[in-house]
Amino acid sequence: MSDPADLSNLRDIVVPPAVSFWPPAAGWWVVGAACLIAAGIAVAAAMRHRRRNAYRREALRELASADARDISAILKRAALAAFPREQVASLSGPAWLAFLDRTGGTQFATTTLASLPYGGDVDRDTVVAVKAEAHRWLLSHSPSPARGGGVGVLRRRRGKAPEIVRHAPSVAEDRATSPASGGGR
Repeated sequence: MSDPADLSNLRDIVVPPAVSFWPPAAGWWVVGAACLIAAGIAVAAAMRHRRRNAYRREALRELASADARDISAILKRAALAAFPREQVASLSGPAWLAFLDRTGGTQFATTTLASLPYGGDVDRDTVVAVKAEAHRWLLSHSPSPARGGGVGVLRRRRGKAPEIVRHAPSVAEDRATSPASGGGR
């Protein structure tokens, strides 16, 4: 008779078949759907951010090739795209420089930006310093929340000066601000 404790009677361990990767468990479907939704939201937010900053990109592009006389006009068009017209359009001189300093954390009040549009004798270092401040303002100003965060877009037409194109208000916004509905600003 054979001895049951003999090592020659041992057999290999029976391994169950491997678990397949498909179809995944229900939890993985939920995780996958949540990842797709999060990716969609991230893409939509990135597109909205890019669209809202189109005026900045256009102004920075113009500023790179602008001469001294055009700097203030470029800043004014960008400000009109980012802030309500009532706040920006009438500003000039010291009030305009104070607005730029207040909204962008720049130091235009100490520069010669106000005199640049009139030409005159301005050295290259001054123009470079003013362009650097303008570049800093374009990158750092925070648009008015009431304005939608810069929904205006600078459009350049062939042979014409750039113009600001704003998105039309929605029907709900239009109704909310109409005098007939009791709204209004």
